[in-house]
Amino acid sequence: MSSKFYKKDKGTTFQEIIWKTLEAIREKSSLEYRTPQEKMVLHSNWSEKIIEGDSRKESIQLIEFLSDILIQEFDEDTLNEYNRIMKIISEMRKKTDLKEMDNEDYVVEKLFLMRELFRKIMFLLKEKEYFKGFGGMKLTEEEEEDSESEGETENE
Repeated sequence: MSSKFYKKDKGTTFQEIIWKTLEAIREKSSLEYRTPQEKMVLHSNWSEKIIEGDSRKESIQLIEFLSDILIQEFDEDTLNEYNRIMKIISEMRKKTDLKEMDNEDYVVEKLFLMRELFRKIMFLLKEKEYFKGFGGMKLTEEEEEDSESEGETENE
């Protein structure tokens, strides 16, 4: 795993790994998606071909990683959505293997589905107040009041 996701000198919490993954997804999503690009870099007496990666596939992988590490936290609704999306992706993969679907269309459609899953996961994390006290997702004043009133009814 990349040093971006863990600290070598001390332990890294599960919550920190999730937070770093969300930061990486934000980074990828804040830029325009790009397809693989080949560039020729000329040096004084030689040249080299550099192939830049497909940022769409990188985003897909990050969301897949996030869903893989959080799957045990999914509620029934999120798990059903996850299973629905994975089934569609599996069917699309079969179509690309049979040449019934273009690989480019597959990547675009899969990115769309993974972003849908990402939004579902984010709603779940916010609902569970997963990052409360971690400096992350802050609750609005209205959400804080609701949370406090729920706590009061539970204590009574």
